[in-house]
Amino acid sequence: MPLLFSLDTLKAINDTTYRTTTAPEGHNGKESQMNINTKLAAARFSAGRKLPYFTSAIMGLIPKPLPGFGTFAVNEQMVMVYDPAVVHEWSVEGLTAVIAHETLHIIRNHALRSRMLNADPKLFNIAADCEINDDLRDAGFVFPVDAIFPETLVKMFGVDPARCKPGLPAESYYRAIVEAQAKQQKEDDDEGQGAGEQQGQKKDDSQEGDSADDDQQGEGEGEGEGEGEGEGQGEGQG
Repeated sequence: MPLLFSLDTLKAINDTTYRTTTAPEGHNGKESQMNINTKLAAARFSAGRKLPYFTSAIMGLIPKPLPGFGTFAVNEQMVMVYDPAVVHEWSVEGLTAVIAHETLHIIRNHALRSRMLNADPKLFNIAADCEINDDLRDAGFVFPVDAIFPETLVKMFGVDPARCKPGLPAESYYRAIVEAQAKQQKEDDDEGQGAGEQQGQKKDDSQEGDSADDDQQGEGEGEGEGEGEGEGQGEGQG
């Protein structure tokens, strides 16, 4: 399942061909686009009222439709791509949270911070979502679908709950994710090595058993041949 509100790179967005918005079945294309624009405008206005200090950034976002994308994303040039289908599906209240979320990716310089850390982009995006979403939840925003919060990392990656406290920077969540993944990988490697050694031991035991059976069979054949030859020689000499 794709991540909600993923922070795409500038190149990924610039390489995208923006297609004409596809209207849902039974709707006129122009009317559909007007409804989309109206909902986006209402959501941006609502987000600006809830985050008045960030109004200029919210209104400065450059919307670009991307049918089939399935969500929203933003780049450092403030281009916000969106799937028209989810705009139709989500309420203005939900879209308000989404637009606030995308704006905070810009305000908090998550793309730059990810590069400075030389981080895995996907994992850092998850960490950045945690940094943003717990703040928006506390501010009363309501997300249209299940979003990623700090406590989500426990189930997603097995992160220690003590490292999933709200209010931490993305870098802290990112390191917790990476360390949890490394720990899990080590446990998997150790388990695999242990299983391999156990299988090797069983193979050695099996080979030793076969060798013992061969030795026993050889001794039996030797004794049988010796007795037979002895009896035969005795009878011939007599």
